[in-house]
Amino acid sequence: MRKHKSLIFRLAIALFIVYIAVVLIQKQFQISQHKAALTQLETQYNKQNGTNSEIQRKLSEGNDQYMAGVARDKLNYAKSNERIYINEAGN
Repeated sequence: MRKHKSLIFRLAIALFIVYIAVVLIQKQFQISQHKAALTQLETQYNKQNGTNSEIQRKLSEGNDQYMAGVARDKLNYAKSNERIYINEAGN
């Protein structure tokens, strides 16, 4: 009877070790996926930071032509004596 309990105990320990190993492997896989995502996000951040710096530089120069272009393109503004034509044909 004692050998039977010892065998069950050893089997339980072995199953627990296998379970821990599987969980560790899964966590390592998740960590590698998160590292890849972090690298991608850092790349996007750096690219956006560069774009922001360029826009900030242009705005700090007081570039009226740039600001007028942004107002026309992004905000659909026009000068008071200006007519805007929209090509609905898409050509």
